[in-house]
Amino acid sequence: MKTFNDILEQLGCDSSDDFYELMEEHWGNGLDAILTYNPKNGKAEIASIYSNDMFNLNSGKILLARLNLPNKEKFNQEWYSIIYEAEFNLKRSQKIQGGA
Repeated sequence: MKTFNDILEQLGCDSSDDFYELMEEHWGNGLDAILTYNPKNGKAEIASIYSNDMFNLNSGKILLARLNLPNKEKFNQEWYSIIYEAEFNLKRSQKIQGGA
């Protein structure tokens, strides 16, 4: 079973600071940073989406995180919520994929 730590490792993140820096590059000017996971090829990806746009559920990717946090303090306050939601979405998608 894939975990959020596996995703972070794939992205080369050793800490929440590394993850923040990767996400930070993708937000601002009306954009949110998104972390997605493609269960078919096992790849994680960070990209941008406009804040008022919906994530395309038909893309085959799982939305693990969607962030627009302009300061590090707020990110640190949200870190465990981000982990919890990402883990929840991974587990749910793996149950669906497994037919459970």
